[in-house]
Amino acid sequence: MQIDARLLKVKMTERGFDQYKDLAEKAGITRVTLTNVMRGHNLPSMYVANAICQALELSPTESFNIFFAPNLRHAKV
Repeated sequence: MQIDARLLKVKMTERGFDQYKDLAEKAGITRVTLTNVMRGHNLPSMYVANAICQALELSPTESFNIFFAPNLRHAKV
């Protein structure tokens, strides 16, 4: 699962989260986990991705745009 960290940061700012620690606390995950996801060091588990989506109150479309590569249709399964 690839993420669009830039878009996630935009959604964080739009929802009033200026720091990773605030979003991490609301999502029930550690700041280190969120930081690693944002920097691309780790891919989020479904639990972490869902927690972030719920904390930011993202729509399904917004969630998809952040947590899945735009060229997912072309990936070989």
